[in-house]
Amino acid sequence: MKKKNNLHKQQLDELKAGWQRCQAEFDNFRRRTEEEKTKWHHDAQADVILQILPVVDNFELALTHLSDKQKEDPTVQGIFHIQAQLEAALHNMGVEKIKASVGGQFDPALHEAVDSTAGKGGTVIDSVVQHGYRLGDTILRPSKVVVRL
Repeated sequence: MKKKNNLHKQQLDELKAGWQRCQAEFDNFRRRTEEEKTKWHHDAQADVILQILPVVDNFELALTHLSDKQKEDPTVQGIFHIQAQLEAALHNMGVEKIKASVGGQFDPALHEAVDSTAGKGGTVIDSVVQHGYRLGDTILRPSKVVVRL
């Protein structure tokens, strides 16, 4: 009888260990699936944002070339509002403009030097050609800058 009980207990222990392994594997599968889903969402969002950024650039470029008189035109005011809405939508998605200010220090992780000028500065930003953007910790596009060497 003892031998039979030990055999049943051994089988029960094996079944329990198998169930626990299966449960652990399922938990790992669920965790990996959630991580992949989050990464896919982030990547898809980044792809869409990268397609929208040239529109943001063109709004900014067009509006910076207006005279003060043109800026007062109601149609142009409407375009300024559309630009603000677009920037607000990007902000609500977690997109941030990378700070690149004239006179600021060049950071190769955030800035791309597209040209340089001579002068005293020790790799200081001389002008910003195109603003960069980040989504969380991901650099979508570095700021394109001219540096003073």
